[in-house]
Amino acid sequence: MRRTTGLALGFFFICCAVTGSMVAGLVPTGLIEHCEREIGKKKFVLARAADDLVEVTDARWMFLPITFGDFDLQMDIELSEGAELDLLLRQVEPRWVAEELLPFAGRFSVLRLSTTGDGVGWRTRDEALLGPKYNGVGLAPGLLATVWVGARGRTLDATVAGKIQPPFEADDPYGMLAMIVKGGKAVIHRLEITPLPLSGMWFYSRWTWVGFGMLAGGLVAAIALLLQRRTRLLSSGLGMMVVSWLLLRDIHLDLEFPTGVGMLLALAVPLVFALLVTVRPERRYRWLVVPVLVIGLLAVARDAVPWPGLSKRISELADSCVHLLVDVVADATSSTDSAEIDAVFGPKAGAQISEAHALLVRGHTGLLDIERQAPCVFLLGGQRLYDLGMPADHTALMLERQLRAELRVRVEVAALPTVDGYSSQQWQMFDRFYQAFEPDVVVLGVGADEKANLEGTDTARSSRTQLGETIRAARKSCEEHGRQLVLFADVGVARDILLELRQHEAGGVPLVEAFEGRARIDTIRKLAEVCRPFLKK
Repeated sequence: MRRTTGLALGFFFICCAVTGSMVAGLVPTGLIEHCEREIGKKKFVLARAADDLVEVTDARWMFLPITFGDFDLQMDIELSEGAELDLLLRQVEPRWVAEELLPFAGRFSVLRLSTTGDGVGWRTRDEALLGPKYNGVGLAPGLLATVWVGARGRTLDATVAGKIQPPFEADDPYGMLAMIVKGGKAVIHRLEITPLPLSGMWFYSRWTWVGFGMLAGGLVAAIALLLQRRTRLLSSGLGMMVVSWLLLRDIHLDLEFPTGVGMLLALAVPLVFALLVTVRPERRYRWLVVPVLVIGLLAVARDAVPWPGLSKRISELADSCVHLLVDVVADATSSTDSAEIDAVFGPKAGAQISEAHALLVRGHTGLLDIERQAPCVFLLGGQRLYDLGMPADHTALMLERQLRAELRVRVEVAALPTVDGYSSQQWQMFDRFYQAFEPDVVVLGVGADEKANLEGTDTARSSRTQLGETIRAARKSCEEHGRQLVLFADVGVARDILLELRQHEAGGVPLVEAFEGRARIDTIRKLAEVCRPFLKK
């Protein structure tokens, strides 16, 4: 009897350890090592002479591409009349980890300082970008103020000009920082960032979660022994591993640290299943183990079935059986990306979010800002429409070269680098963030997939009605700002979408169409011909 109990307990604890290890797999491979290797360990000091101070303006942000873990920040800063400064902390954006780049929407937390009022200092990324324009911590314009920020794991503390701010929870325990100013300028007299020993990373270690799994499993085992359910530890342990695998295999966190609550839930679900299977005395509940094991076998064997149709049906069956469990845990451990952010920036927007907040757009030659003397064309449509693969073949670069050659003056062509852009999303992003760019021509591009579903969702990008509303809004805005709106239709645009574009062309909005068989450069020449008369010299 003791031998049977010992074997059952040993097998069960091995299953608990494997389950905990799988939960630790929610953190992408190599991310912990990457952070430990890349996080800055040297003190950063920015001190300049009185006649050579660092200025941050609407057109010039301060971005510090150093990843910090825990740190103390001290800064002496002066804001001009009407200026508002956002200090972006724990700024995390896609980067190479273990030879893999997994895109996601950049994240950061914001400490806002303002000279136009005195209000709440901390705000989330979404609040800073899409929320109401309420004031941050009040500062007197033209006077020097001292700012202190302490970062410990995900917790941020701050004191601004003697005003203590409440603790704030960031999305990540590490990140870069940046400063963005609106409505004036900020002068940085001194900035010191002192790194502290990294804390909190132990929570994301695989061994930590192996220990958590065994510790929680000990509670289940104690209950099983108390209720004389020793033999059920074998079936519950095996079922627990299968539940964990089914639950976690479809959760993709895209280079982010999942929240502690999310990982605990991911561990709790299989343990609760094991407890249920172990302690329920009625025989009719034993069937709970069978479907889980069957689903696991189906999921493992689906690729081994030689008939594609049957393999697809098996896959659909396995996926539908665990869909509810996946949804429950995925909701708690999903990324901080939101529907509101995706609607404006598109999914997996990466650094585009912080750059848009700073009135910058990343082009083929680097970052473009709002300070320019050259004529400007702004392309809306995203990568799917304008990025033809090679950098030299990007529509923005080809159009810029064509216009420069024809006008004999410098011309700048900017294009939003949205991964999955479409007309209404692109216009909303331009209207909200890039009106200050003041281009001479705005090209609203429509691709062949304008009516397709958004990537990874069942939501359509836009209909003919929505496109018409977007064009009318864009035309009204351009007329108010003294700009020219130009429409562009790529090859393969749906017939009803093309009819809508031609209807607006008949109403006075220029339209350039790309045709099958026409060289791309010829389409670019046509687009340049339409844009050229509206460029200010």
